[in-house]
Amino acid sequence: MKKNVFSLIIAALLAFTVKGQSNPVEAINELKQGTLIVNLIVPTKKIETLLNKGNKGASIKLQKEVELEHKAIMLAFANNYNFSKVLFIYSYDMGKLADGDATALFDTQGNKQSAVPANYLFVELSETGTRNLKGFVVKDRFRDSLQKPFPYFVSRYSALRLHKRSFPTMVEKLQQGFIRFYADSVGKS
Repeated sequence: MKKNVFSLIIAALLAFTVKGQSNPVEAINELKQGTLIVNLIVPTKKIETLLNKGNKGASIKLQKEVELEHKAIMLAFANNYNFSKVLFIYSYDMGKLADGDATALFDTQGNKQSAVPANYLFVELSETGTRNLKGFVVKDRFRDSLQKPFPYFVSRYSALRLHKRSFPTMVEKLQQGFIRFYADSVGKS
């Protein structure tokens, strides 16, 4: 009996992993009903390296720059995003989330969460794996980048990299992409 239950659980997990959010239409529908988790990346290794080299001033400067960037990203999402619920997590707390610890997640007011959302996608300011462009990259719950036709990327720069976009503009473009793709996908899942 235990073996059958275990086999059933494994089969269900494999089915979710294979099917999961790899289907763009399912992913956008789940996001609409779920949560976008903004992964605020903290360059801990870089900060530690600066400290280990005795460069405390540069380490403190980098920490302050990262903190300001995170505040700007959070404010941009708070004021310009309503396609789904939005929560935040610091990159160094991703292990806690993987272990099911919802207190690693917090809302725009800084309130820690008591439950991990059932459906969620991640977004982070990073480089795309294929194009090496910096911007908001949307990833599935396993932190694999989503692919087209899902609107998975908003560049930090406008055309020809002549102008650096503000975070509010980037969030607005991300939301517009979600809205368009959702509208085009309704009834296709």
